[in-house]
Amino acid sequence: MNIGLGLDAGGSATRWVLCDETGKAVGRGEVPAISGHLYSAEDTARLHAATGALARALAAHPRPVAAVAGITGLAAGTPAAATAAKAIAAAIGIAADAVRVEDDVWIAYHAAFARGEGHVVYAGTGSVGMHVRRDGGIVHVGGRGMLIDDAGSGFWIGREALNLVWRRRDTEPGWASPLAAARLALDPAC
Repeated sequence: MNIGLGLDAGGSATRWVLCDETGKAVGRGEVPAISGHLYSAEDTARLHAATGALARALAAHPRPVAAVAGITGLAAGTPAAATAAKAIAAAIGIAADAVRVEDDVWIAYHAAFARGEGHVVYAGTGSVGMHVRRDGGIVHVGGRGMLIDDAGSGFWIGREALNLVWRRRDTEPGWASPLAAARLALDPAC
């Protein structure tokens, strides 16, 4: 029986599930977070610590023959994706080319829709949208971080609110709102 491993790796935890050929879950659990932001030796060490925990968690289960990982902050086809694939493969004892690494929005899309159907929009700290065409081509919108866009994200909403408050105060001296009053209480010089 062939077993596949699915990983949903984010900033708070990495959830895993083992499925048989029919799609039936035969094991599941959670290990420490895996981040796609592999910019330093410390980040890579955290990746290896998490994949080590994954190896220990999977020791009592049949070894998977392939894995698909959705990792927050990681773009498929990048050097970071290759690093993550190699670490996952080494931890579970399979070839790195048997591990597919994508971002977490790709995983969310495929959990909700067939190719060519629907759109996934994530709006939290950041924001990104995705659609997968019938031919498998991917359309990404946003997801480039707070300095470029992230429209609709929590950060963007806060920045836009403060921008409106300060523009109004610039044009109407003495104007106040609950948000302006709270901000001025922190720093009256603003």
